Amino acid sequence: MIFYIFIFANSLKQLLLTYMFAFNGFNILNLSYNFILTLSLTTISFFIIFRTKYKYLFLAIFFILQTIYYLGNITYFQYFHNYLYIGNLIGNISEGGEVVSNLAIPLYFEQLLVLIDLPIIIYIFYKQHDIKLQSNYKFQILMPIIIFISLISTSIYNKNSPYHIFQDKWAGIIEIIQKFGLFALQITDWKLTDTSKIEFKYGDVLEVKNLNGVVKAKKILS
Repeated sequence: MIFYIFIFANSLKQLLLTYMFAFNGFNILNLSYNFILTLSLTTISFFIIFRTKYKYLFLAIFFILQTIYYLGNITYFQYFHNYLYIGNLIGNISEGGEVVSNLAIPLYFEQLLVLIDLPIIIYIFYKQHDIKLQSNYKFQILMPIIIFISLISTSIYNKNSPYHIFQDKWAGIIEIIQKFGLFALQITDWKLTDTSKIEFKYGDVLEVKNLNGVVKAKKILS
């Protein structure tokens, strides 16, 4: 039972944190869609983890990585008032490092929300010898797989997937977060945004005189 409570609590945590980023309005349909999608994917992930030999090691790694992911995104969002895109992270690694290393950043409620299921996972590790999957686990994992594939397939068929919504980037960002989550937005932006085409156009060389001599620099047109 505690295993299923943890799955539900972890899914609920992800949903609450997702809507912290989707601050522009509240849509009950998107909320329901996101929760079902998140719950299905989380159930699949944890069932796979608990079928491995080193399940508690992988569970700890999963929880730590998930915590770091949300803490990093929350801190970046509160610090720069923008989303932490993968392209920005790669291109501005020092900027991200500044956020992580800056201990003067206030402690936000959302940062505490990341650890809402920590007591449950501590209990799971404490009672690990008593926790076992039920014999009909194959049927239990089959249902969330069917639900997850159905939701994604339907969104693609109806041209309402992150790929289609992202075509109108600025209007679709919030909708993608609300329906599919922040990670879906980050992956979609990374795949569809060609940062190699972003370049500056330079004009003539400018000469600026100062006490040390003449400094030459190109004028940026755009």
